[in-house]
Amino acid sequence: RMGGNDAIGDAGTVALAAALRLAMTTDNHDDAIGNHDTVLDELDLSSCNMGDAGAEALALALSSNPGCLLRLNLANNKISDVASKSLARALVEARYGSGVVFEEIILDNNVGIGDEGAVALAEAMAVGAVKSISVRSCGVKAEGCAAFGKALMELANSNRKQSFDKDDDDDDDDESSS
Repeated sequence: RMGGNDAIGDAGTVALAAALRLAMTTDNHDDAIGNHDTVLDELDLSSCNMGDAGAEALALALSSNPGCLLRLNLANNKISDVASKSLARALVEARYGSGVVFEEIILDNNVGIGDEGAVALAEAMAVGAVKSISVRSCGVKAEGCAAFGKALMELANSNRKQSFDKDDDDDDDDESSS
């Protein structure tokens, strides 16, 4: 945890992101049941005077080295819609590229994150790229909230469909065994 260190800023975050991009796990591959080893479980860069440049560098690390971390706390910084859209895009790329699902991203008190950033983050959540997103005390208004509501509905419908598909597969198995 490095939170609360204003001296880190964008420059320090870019350096950390470069290390995450290049860092490989010991096995550098998925295990037999599809678990991806992580370099770090969590990175806390809250209150580190970081702006969009630092957040976009982290987004690049997440997309180029999926699974390099699972939880990211970027609360109380100077992140805007631009960087939050980059983070969302990186999470989706990691999900579709390697199957990695990000556990949590915390973006609280980044007042530059408004509806545009919230919509992008909600879209990442809707496709199952991230399990938990926090945007408390940001600039999110009705449109961003509606996007999260839509994402929740899409997730619920997707989970219901997966359940029905599994039931259909079970029925097929029953028929082929008789």
